[in-house]
Amino acid sequence: MNTRLHEMWYKTSWYHPHMKKIYIKDRFNDSPVALHRLRVIEFSIQYCTQPTIDTFKISKRTLYRWKERYMSSERDANSLIPISKRPKKVRDMLVHINVVNEIRRVRYMYGCIGKRKIKVFLDEYCIQNGYQCISISTIGKVIKRYNMISLNKKIYHNPNTKRRRMSRVQRVRYSPNSKTLGYVEIDTIQRFVNGMRMYIFNAVDINTKFQFSYGYIR
Repeated sequence: MNTRLHEMWYKTSWYHPHMKKIYIKDRFNDSPVALHRLRVIEFSIQYCTQPTIDTFKISKRTLYRWKERYMSSERDANSLIPISKRPKKVRDMLVHINVVNEIRRVRYMYGCIGKRKIKVFLDEYCIQNGYQCISISTIGKVIKRYNMISLNKKIYHNPNTKRRRMSRVQRVRYSPNSKTLGYVEIDTIQRFVNGMRMYIFNAVDINTKFQFSYGYIR
C-alpha cells in the first residue's frame, strides 16, 4: 500500500525526497470507544441481544442504535467512532467594541497586566459609560480572541547569546551621602492585623533624617 501511494504522489507539491514511507492514520484503531462498540456488536450477533445486555451492562436501545449505525454504513467500523456533541449553534460572546478597546488600552498602558487587575479598571469604565460589566473569564476570552497577548511585552534575552555592549554602566553600591534635600529612602513592611493584610510604607530623607510612615490595609 505504501509503495502504491509513493508512486501516485511522487514529485507532487508536498512531496519531500527524504520521505521513505507514507502512513495513513487509522482513526478506528485510535478510538478505544469504537473498538468497544464493535466488540459489543459482534458479541450480539453471535449470542443474541439479551446475553449482550447482561454481559456489557448496556440498554437495548443503545445496542440497537450502534447496530443500526454500523449496518447502515455497510459495516464500516469508522461509523462507530463517537460523534461530537457540540451544538451546531452556540451562543456568541457579546462584548461592546468600546469595552474591547478599553481592555486593549489598559493592557498596553500597564504592560500586559492580567485579567483580574484589568477587571478593576474595566468596571469603573463600564459604570461611567453605561456599559454592562463583564466577568473575569470573559476578559480573558477577549484577550485571547483579539490577540492581546504580546502588547507592550518585554522581549526575553538569552544570556548565552553574545551581544555588543555599547557602554558599561557603573553600578551604585552604596547610597549617596547627600548634603542637599531630595534624596529619600523608601521601604515597606507587611503585617497581618485581625486577619487583614497591612502594608506600612516608610520614607526617610537622607539629609534631614525626617521620617514619614503610612499604613495601608488591603
